[in-house]
Amino acid sequence: MRKLTPVQSVALMLILRFVYAMNWYNVSPFLTSISGSYAEGSSGSGLILSAFLLGAGIFQIPSGFLASRIGTRNVALWGMIIMSVSVFLSPLSPDFIIFLVSRFFVGIASAFFFSSGIVLLGQIDKKNIDGKITMFNVSFAAGGGFGIILFGELGRFIPWQTSLYIAGIITAIPSVLALAMIPDPGVIRKTMKGIASKAFSPLMLLLSIGIGGYWALNFTAVEYLNPYTFFKTGSVNYAGIVGSIALFSGILGIFILPFARKYRPIMVTGGLVIFLSVLVILIPFTDNAGLGAIALAEGIFSITIFSAEYYYVVLLETDETVVPLSIATMNSFQIGLGSLIAFVFSIIYSSNKDLAWCSLGLISLILLPLSIPVLLKVEKISSIT
Repeated sequence: MRKLTPVQSVALMLILRFVYAMNWYNVSPFLTSISGSYAEGSSGSGLILSAFLLGAGIFQIPSGFLASRIGTRNVALWGMIIMSVSVFLSPLSPDFIIFLVSRFFVGIASAFFFSSGIVLLGQIDKKNIDGKITMFNVSFAAGGGFGIILFGELGRFIPWQTSLYIAGIITAIPSVLALAMIPDPGVIRKTMKGIASKAFSPLMLLLSIGIGGYWALNFTAVEYLNPYTFFKTGSVNYAGIVGSIALFSGILGIFILPFARKYRPIMVTGGLVIFLSVLVILIPFTDNAGLGAIALAEGIFSITIFSAEYYYVVLLETDETVVPLSIATMNSFQIGLGSLIAFVFSIIYSSNKDLAWCSLGLISLILLPLSIPVLLKVEKISSIT
């Protein structure tokens, strides 16, 4: 089978990112149905989400080591194959534990694709890397929204098992094509000793934790804006609109990047994190229209923040074979920290919703200063290059 050109390869990678995101959110409409099928209570829904995040978080760093050793293409594309198989087989689970294991493997697969996929984009075509990273994140926003809406509609007509079979097939088609048609960029691989020496860069740790508070804020806001809007307005339709806006508006983030490039990293990243954190603190005090506006801002500007964050790693790490590990390490810390903060948020939310939102924004603001040394170093590198 013929190999794709760089432009075609990048386009196919963005399609993979789209279906990857779809599999983050396509079980959300079925959480209650799945738990009920296995005679589990409401706690079963939380375990389904936790199993996925556990796999995604634990295997971020191993996936980075593996990519630096055997190549980003192999790790990213085989990760998508594993994801398609795991999603397709999950409805066959004879009991709830096996189903959780299948979701754990979907999480592992997402860890394999994520950091390696970002780096593979740059290896395929080194021009406009920050623009490609933005498109990578925009594809995630579109795929996540698509997953919620499509599978929410499918759930009205067909069982959740059939919906996940469909998701597995949708994921498998571009994954198999990519494995067959995207050429290997031929990057030199590192020995394990050479990789391990750069596993935990102090700069990467500062950036991970400094922006980690906002990662938690964004993840939690997407999950809770829908039920909170329903709580405040009593409207299922408006709550659904607000929840969708938080994801789909990320597509508009692509138009923000050209303006963001003109300003200092500390102003772009730091300023946007402060702005969005303050908006979340104000959620308890806003009206119905304000909730939609906050969801819109979160969706649009989160794309700019995360795209910039990943691009900073590419700039800071001079050895491109170690970039997958650096991004994976950062993502692992942020998923772990984000999951912990989201858990604490859920506890506070159950007793005092307003306090929960204020706490979420404050945590993001408190952790942000840790990223300042990294942002200043990025500015210095950017001024030279």
